[in-house]
Amino acid sequence: MPPSSDPPATSDVATSGKAAELPPLDPKEIAVEIQTYAKHYGVDEDEAYERLSWQRNLGAFTEAANAEFSDDFGGVWIDPADGGRIKVGVTADAVDSGLSRIAEAAQTLGIAEAVDVVPVKISFDRLAEGSTWLGSQIASLVPTPDRPVESGLATDKNTITLRFASPQLTKAEQTLVDAATAQLGEALTVSFDAQPDLVDGCVHPYCDSPLRAGIRISATGAGCTGSFIAKSKVDTKYYQFTAGHCMVQASGTSWTTRDTAGTTHTIGPEHSWNWGTGYCGGTACSSSDRAIVRVSDLPFWGTRGFVFVRTGPHTTPNTLYPIRADGFSTVNLWVCMSGGTTVPTECGSVVELNNTGTPCISGGTLCATITGRAKANYCRQSGDSGAPVFALNTAYGLHSSGSGCTAYYIGIRGSETALNVDVVFEP
Repeated sequence: MPPSSDPPATSDVATSGKAAELPPLDPKEIAVEIQTYAKHYGVDEDEAYERLSWQRNLGAFTEAANAEFSDDFGGVWIDPADGGRIKVGVTADAVDSGLSRIAEAAQTLGIAEAVDVVPVKISFDRLAEGSTWLGSQIASLVPTPDRPVESGLATDKNTITLRFASPQLTKAEQTLVDAATAQLGEALTVSFDAQPDLVDGCVHPYCDSPLRAGIRISATGAGCTGSFIAKSKVDTKYYQFTAGHCMVQASGTSWTTRDTAGTTHTIGPEHSWNWGTGYCGGTACSSSDRAIVRVSDLPFWGTRGFVFVRTGPHTTPNTLYPIRADGFSTVNLWVCMSGGTTVPTECGSVVELNNTGTPCISGGTLCATITGRAKANYCRQSGDSGAPVFALNTAYGLHSSGSGCTAYYIGIRGSETALNVDVVFEP
């Protein structure tokens, strides 16, 4: 069970940077992932635990497979329809020798019994380059709330999908389809099921110190969710991640939260952020959605690597869920989001990578083109912006936007690099 009380706010045991060898997964610590996975896929909790354990080292395994197969590499994904097994796509020339070539990496990472090699037509490099190119073309459109446009790649489908809200395309949209068809050929799929994409800035959860991810934070004119705690790569300053568009919505620059008694406490000022290429502060503008807020009072707030996981009909609460690593996302990876509004902590699977979309601020016409997102099917609400996206004690991203139970998040590894910080880890 989770600890009955919080540890001291300050501690020298939490670390930042890339994790070393990880301790074994504790089923009690990852109860929220186990319980939601078991319910979603109709398996018992022992089966859910085994399948989830295969996902823990997927980032390292994907890097190893990419290095081994190079131009023949077709991506890695999880197949829920085949017992959650891990699939490695390779082009035809590498199929026969594929399994033996990655056997050592799979064995080292403890997933040898769960890996299959399958043929694909299109290499991952081609998908990645194509989806990045398509994202840059979407950026040339003028986004509006009533005409969402998005694109992304799905390794399990071996395709890049371009989505519109309606088959009745504008002249600019038709021009984009024509250009994408010519550029991407058989790698492209066009669909007309794009949903409204609204950012989720919006009192629900508060905690006493130490400061942690998953709490409600506020500034004048805006309310969002505080995410992972991070440390500067160049000095001893600490920060809290959130979404970049929260800074656009706020008319003030100082962010606060409350303790469990309802007393307001200052976290600190905005430091660096961006939302699309037109809105940024303290950093170079880029087509992303991320921010860090300075933690001003370290003796009060501490420097710990925890997430506030909330209770629900199928989840066990944990006010001190530890983060021990950061990682890259994979198609069908099971992830959870602990937002400042949504109760309980919500979980779902990743359905697309390198997604580009045109989210808009709720109730308004201010929109931006955001690239490099992951698309997932966890449920979210207004107020969840910036929330931590995590699984198996690993930080994966910052919740950005969505509609209903379609959600988008920004990868944590890229955010650490862009904002020059490292997520703080627990031992």
